[in-house]
Amino acid sequence: MTFNLRIDVPVDGPNQWHHRVSSVMAMIDQHQPDILMLQETTQPMLTDLHALTNDYDSYYQGRNADLTGEGCPIYFKKKLFRLRLMDTIWLSQKPRTPGSMDEEEGFPRIASMVVLQHTNGLLFRFMNCHLAYRSKRAKDTNLKVLFDFALSLPEPLPTIIGGDFNDTMPKIKTYAPRPFSFALAQDQTNTYHEFLGGAGISQIDHLLYNDGFKLKSVMIDQQKILNRYPSDHYPVVGVFHHES
Repeated sequence: MTFNLRIDVPVDGPNQWHHRVSSVMAMIDQHQPDILMLQETTQPMLTDLHALTNDYDSYYQGRNADLTGEGCPIYFKKKLFRLRLMDTIWLSQKPRTPGSMDEEEGFPRIASMVVLQHTNGLLFRFMNCHLAYRSKRAKDTNLKVLFDFALSLPEPLPTIIGGDFNDTMPKIKTYAPRPFSFALAQDQTNTYHEFLGGAGISQIDHLLYNDGFKLKSVMIDQQKILNRYPSDHYPVVGVFHHES
C-alpha cells in the first residue's frame, strides 16, 4: 500500500492533519497491508500513528541535511519480515549528500529502500519515493537517479517501488527500465484529488514491480472513512504473488 498522507499545514483548515489521524488509521486498519509506504510524513505525524507499532516495524529517514524533516517511511509486518538492509538516497546530482536538492525545486527529494527477509527465508526489496513537482529539471533528475539506483543494486531481488511520483505514467516510462511494470493501468482512476474526492485530478501515485512478482490485483481506494477523506491522495493497494 502506498499512501501520501498530506503534510500537516494550517492552511488545510478542516482537513489539517489532526482532524484526519483517525481516518488515516482506519484506512490502514481496513487494508492491513503487509508493506505500507507513506509519503509527506514528519516525525510528529508518525508519532500520532504510534498504534502502527503494535503490528509493524519501520524504517524512516528525514530528507533534510540533518536527517530530520519529511520522509518516506516503510512499514512492514513484524510477524512476516525481518529488516536485513536499509538505505536512503537523495534524488539529486549528489545522491549521497543529505539535504542535496535541485534549487529550482527548493526541497530535497528522497527514496528510501529496505531489504526484508520473509519468514519463509526469501529476500525482497521495497523502495518508497516522493518526487519533485515544481521543476521539470528536478523531475527528470529524480527519475534518472531513482532508476539508476534501482538498477545499481548488486543483488537481484523481487522489488516493488512505490510512492508519489508527481507525474503520470508516460513520463515515468521514459526513465523506468524494462524489468519494471506498472500495477495501475493508465486509464484507471486518478489518485490525487485535493480533498475533493470523485474522479480526482491526476494519477501520480504508483506501484511498480519487477519480474520477481506477479500482480494479482490493484485498487485505488476512493472511499471516505469516518466521514472524511483521510488525505488529498487516494491510497493505492496492490496484491502480488512471488514468482519462484
